[in-house]
Amino acid sequence: MAQKQNLQQIVVLGGGYAGVLAAIRLARQTQKLPIKIILVDASDGMVERIRLHQLATGQQSNKIPYQKLLKNTSIQFLQGFVTAIKPDQKRIIIKENQTAKELSYDRLIYALGSSVDMHSVSGVAKHSYNVGSYEMAIALQQRLAKNPNSHLLICGGGLSGIETATEMAEAYPKLKITLLTSDSFGSQLSQLGQKYLEHTFQKRNILIKDKSKVIEVKAQQVVLSDGSKVDFDFCLWTANFTVPKIACESGLEVNKIGQILVDKTLRSISHPEIYGVGDAAIIEPTAEIHLRMSCASALPMGAHAADNVLAELQNSQPEAFRFGYGGRCVSLGRYDALIQMVKYDDTPREKIITGRLGAIIKEFICRYTIWSLNLERLGWFPYRWPQPNTQKKAILTSVSQHSTT
Repeated sequence: MAQKQNLQQIVVLGGGYAGVLAAIRLARQTQKLPIKIILVDASDGMVERIRLHQLATGQQSNKIPYQKLLKNTSIQFLQGFVTAIKPDQKRIIIKENQTAKELSYDRLIYALGSSVDMHSVSGVAKHSYNVGSYEMAIALQQRLAKNPNSHLLICGGGLSGIETATEMAEAYPKLKITLLTSDSFGSQLSQLGQKYLEHTFQKRNILIKDKSKVIEVKAQQVVLSDGSKVDFDFCLWTANFTVPKIACESGLEVNKIGQILVDKTLRSISHPEIYGVGDAAIIEPTAEIHLRMSCASALPMGAHAADNVLAELQNSQPEAFRFGYGGRCVSLGRYDALIQMVKYDDTPREKIITGRLGAIIKEFICRYTIWSLNLERLGWFPYRWPQPNTQKKAILTSVSQHSTT
């Protein structure tokens, strides 16, 4: 009876890279403690988001059932949409099969991720596709299969736009592709990286229009800030990302786009019993820890949040999150890639790995994201990541994972 009274309920909201790793790691470390862990997600399986640009060209992309990911763990999976958090009551409202139900928690790990922003620019939602969700990638795949000789306009020059452009150019050589970016093309890369990227686009006959800001998307046409227009047969929007409004609507402290603000330990600055991880969270500016929306950031955040929840359960103080980047991996089709090496703070170095070797490294890293979840679950190899205060060199396989931006 005493054990039941002391039972602690930990709820993880979101079944992406950060949420799943946090749940699995915590379950592995608390097997002998009176802990109940519940993972909540709207889908019945985890989508490999870093492969959605491949799915859009007809390649296989796994949607891994949570039943398989959580096999032989004590984690309870609950499929449902989170509609509200009541932080003062430590309760969550979930819509499950059209029925609302409440779920209590002692600790909450907020990992609801991000999505492509389809509403901040007029006409985007009505006239564009994206590769931010499984369903939309499938829809784009079907459109491409029917129209392989048409004109595809990609709006957004971040890594998602770059990867999708080259993937589609390889899969559909007769497809005319134009990429628009509001910044200078490849601005997030070093000079060597930019040159290689420009050469790759020229080789694949992908037209680049940089410093071109889209202010409106119409049927088969975009309007730029200088008044000019660009026609298309269909449009792919990869320009901006946003996060769910749940944190903001529930009274948690958030930034201007709705990411939950957390301190150095990844706890909410307004409600410390809530941890924020992955794309849906951002460390407060005074902490001076730079993180970009990416799988590379999400996995370490999820693991660290699990460690800190365990520390609190054992009456220890949670530790500050330490993390350093090693590189940015950009696939340029199935047989080419660009590995941009970076400093710990994500500043590009004048060192790149390209070609077939780059593609092999990129594919290994994509596979490692799922391997790391299974290795953690089996207890064979707990997830580790570079921590600048304790390591001199980054471990590429831990941090050089595909950016979602």
